[in-house]
Parts: sequence; structure tokens; C-alpha cells
Amino acid sequence: MHSNFSKLKKREKQLKRHIAFVSQLGILHWKNSYLQNCKEKNRIQIFLKRITMEKSKLKKKCLW
Repeated sequence: MHSNFSKLKKREKQLKRHIAFVSQLGILHWKNSYLQNCKEKNRIQIFLKRITMEKSKLKKKCLW
């Protein structure tokens, strides 16, 4: 159970770093690739929400 939790935390960190990177790319590129980056960012943020939900589920299980 615990290893699962740390895997999720690690993945979350990677994704957050990736969001920052994508945001910077968006500023540097033209509009169409910026839109592409926004889509990518949204996709990642949805994934992050899912990770957060999984983490809270794991925490609840650990408490029981």
C-alpha cells in the first residue's frame, strides 16, 4: 500500500514539473502550439486530480 502512495507522489511531482515546462513553452511558441500546450496542460491537470483522489483513498485505507 505504501509503495503505491510514494509512486503516486513521485508521478505527481513529475507532472507538476512538466506543467511548468509546458507553460514556458507556451510563452515561447506561436499561438497554435500554445493551444496544443494548453490542451496538454489540461490533460495533465486532470491526471493530477486523479492522482490526488487516489492518494486520499490510500490515506483513508491506511487509517483504517
